[in-house]
Amino acid sequence: VRRYGGEVLGRPEGVPMIATSAIQIVMKQAPQAMPRLAEPFRLTPAEQSWLLNAQHGEGLLVARGKRVPFQVIATDEEARLIAGKGVAA
Repeated sequence: VRRYGGEVLGRPEGVPMIATSAIQIVMKQAPQAMPRLAEPFRLTPAEQSWLLNAQHGEGLLVARGKRVPFQVIATDEEARLIAGKGVAA
């Protein structure tokens, strides 16, 4: 699901969708979204703080009850695409 956490949880199917997902990825969140996300993702106060202060590309991978912080690092080609400079020839 690629949406703001608050948007997903604001929909009737949001909490069941999160609860039945085998793998969840939670990226940096806006402070106003955190109270709504803490319960369904079972985020500890330390995890909430970490997500609020996460750098671009950092998040928590949640699977089988385990939580692992991770960072997405773009390759040079992906960085060019993101910057709108196209693919290198």
